[in-house]
Amino acid sequence: MSLVSMETSGAELRQRIAQFDHELNQKFYTDSIQSLMEKRSEFFDQLLTALWCSFELNKSGLSINAVGGYGRKKLHPQSDIDLAIISDGKIPKEVEEKLSCFVTKLWDLGTDIGHSVRTFKEAIQLAAEDITIATNLLDIRPLLGQSSHASMIKDALFQNEVWTSKAFFHAKLTEQENRHQHAKNTALYLEPNLKNNPGGMRDVQTIHWIAQKHFLIDNPKTIESTGFLTSDETSELLESYDFVCRVRWALHSVVNRPQEVLLFDYQSAVAEFMRFGGDDNTQHAIESMMSYLFTAMTRIRELNQMLSDSFQFDILKHQPKKPEGIIDEYFMVRNNLIEARYKEVFIDKRQVLRLFLLIAKHKDINGIAPETLRLLRQTRRILLGELSCYQGCREEFITLLQQPNGLKTSLSLMHRYGILASYFSYWKQIEGQMQ
Repeated sequence: MSLVSMETSGAELRQRIAQFDHELNQKFYTDSIQSLMEKRSEFFDQLLTALWCSFELNKSGLSINAVGGYGRKKLHPQSDIDLAIISDGKIPKEVEEKLSCFVTKLWDLGTDIGHSVRTFKEAIQLAAEDITIATNLLDIRPLLGQSSHASMIKDALFQNEVWTSKAFFHAKLTEQENRHQHAKNTALYLEPNLKNNPGGMRDVQTIHWIAQKHFLIDNPKTIESTGFLTSDETSELLESYDFVCRVRWALHSVVNRPQEVLLFDYQSAVAEFMRFGGDDNTQHAIESMMSYLFTAMTRIRELNQMLSDSFQFDILKHQPKKPEGIIDEYFMVRNNLIEARYKEVFIDKRQVLRLFLLIAKHKDINGIAPETLRLLRQTRRILLGELSCYQGCREEFITLLQQPNGLKTSLSLMHRYGILASYFSYWKQIEGQMQ
């Protein structure tokens, strides 16, 4: 990238980017999606630093830093590229003019590039006022200039003076709840938003940020390092996240512009790009891809829920508003979540359905405790057959359907956690289908 300079035309810069993206798409079928996103990030690292030096900004005392997804080295073909330019104090007029020329040159790239120019003090002050800015800076990565700027910002964000761990958690959780409410709390949209729907990429990023802030961990394996997921659950989360990322990469490549919603109009082309099928079996290709996608997003949402609740009750020492209540020998209520009283509770498969029956009967229950959800997921995986094969399960399900209140909540949770599909396989066959 040494031949790139202020004299390089916009057309040539855009051609280089397009050529590199084409090369990455050729590797889509052989390389991991994480590798592709990192390579694209490193390409822009070289391009931007070469331009920075061509305007002699490397001698200015400023630092140029990648933030957000670019800071994490997670660039899709149409991802925003966010830059934080940090100074020690007031920028001299001569440097300001060069910086203005550099920013103007960025428009020639034909890529959506956002930037901010702030002193260290201004960056921290704005981060304290806006959780979005704080989150963006949490992923700061130095490209060129004083690397101390990035480390100072991270150090400040890791301290409790800017955001306490508790305040940061509640702010990010509120953001997530608002996103989920906007999406009507379902991951199973026929036209899903790959980034913002429940089970989308943002759900993984949110628990990453919360863990990063609380545990002061600054590496790509933040979630694994917390110890709140088993190795199998961690692998499941990463595999599901990778698949959603692959679909997003394919969507960006097909549409060739920023796009997060997998609209019907694009599903055929995305399925073909991902080699699920072609013109001769288009409908089957779409349904296969969407089935994989819904499974991945459902798993992400489950694991996100487990981690969010674990952080709230175990890490942040959340105090319940009401004392815990014993329901019977199998279940209890704590923090408005239903909880199994012992690990072997679901050996009796009847109790799987009773769990949801109790949710319908007790209006103060609004979810399932993390460890109980883990037990439920394990039971679901090792079932020898459908739950409807068990007489006790059939009896509990019929009783559930007769409940005057709470039926909608219970059936929604059964659907979300795959229990309806485990009760009768026909339900699983229609999930994610267009008709």
